[in-house]
Amino acid sequence: MTGMPYSVGVIFGLIGGLLGTYFNRTVTVSLEFKSKKVFTAALQDALTEMGFEETSKLEDFVVYQRPALSNLFSGKVFVQIGKGKATIASRSRNIKRISRKLSKN
Repeated sequence: MTGMPYSVGVIFGLIGGLLGTYFNRTVTVSLEFKSKKVFTAALQDALTEMGFEETSKLEDFVVYQRPALSNLFSGKVFVQIGKGKATIASRSRNIKRISRKLSKN
């Protein structure tokens, strides 16, 4: 009756929304490489290690995603490999993990 639960709910809702926006935002990264074959193999290994598998192709992009329910929390990874340059788009958390794995190689 005092309105206090609504105020607390709004505050927690805003905090949850801001955290969700930060962690679920889509990021695009462009990486340069010398050998397409070596880069593609390293990228495939990194994505497989993370649980992603190729599911479809969308114009110039190859789409990777995790199977079943785990896809809800990880989203999809879109990869476009051109001449000497690759463009990868996904959730920020996925991009960070992929970049770390590729920098080790």
